[in-house]
Amino acid sequence: MKTKHTPGPWNPSVETGFVYSVHHCLIAEVYSGDGHGQQSANARLIAAAPELLEVLIAINDYVSNPIAFSGSADKGEERE
Repeated sequence: MKTKHTPGPWNPSVETGFVYSVHHCLIAEVYSGDGHGQQSANARLIAAAPELLEVLIAINDYVSNPIAFSGSADKGEERE
């Protein structure tokens, strides 16, 4: 799947609420009326988006074709 977003990892700045790419490109600026704690949590959540997308794609691939994944967790161990 080809994505159009800035590739991760993304890094949150908990002091400012900014989220930056590894190349220091601004991804997002987070505001919160509830104070610094919520702003920092939201910035961390946004920064995790590329990793969350990878996991969701892997889950979708598994659900779409579980046979292709059978035995991959066993690493060659026989099932009884």
